[in-house]
Amino acid sequence: MPGYFDLSKLSALNTALNALGVSMRQLTPDARARVFARIEDAQRFQYDEFADYGDLIDFMTVLLKPDLHALNPQEINNVITAAQDVIIANKTTKRFVRATGLSVWLPIDKQWFKDHAQRYKHLRFSMNSQWGETLSAIVEA
Repeated sequence: MPGYFDLSKLSALNTALNALGVSMRQLTPDARARVFARIEDAQRFQYDEFADYGDLIDFMTVLLKPDLHALNPQEINNVITAAQDVIIANKTTKRFVRATGLSVWLPIDKQWFKDHAQRYKHLRFSMNSQWGETLSAIVEA
């Protein structure tokens, strides 16, 4: 069963991601590097063409860990709540037990990011949520 979404709630998710992204972009380079290092801890989807995508809510949960105390937990929880509102239904498997139904681009390779960032920034999701700008600040820290 694939994930099912209420796209009428996507605007709130974009707003929450944008707010968190502003905070992430203002972190010190060291703190942004710690965020980048934690991307690998999120539930990932290891298919060739999707190897750089990870579960959004799981990544937000990873960001709530104490070593990233520079981030505002309320902003992270706002993203989690907004994402949960978008997701109507999801089914997991043993391989993807922490998958909640909504993935985002979470590149772990800096060169891969550089090679694809220009194309990604033109996607509507990236423009509306500023996720590409946030990734740029995190990956290039």
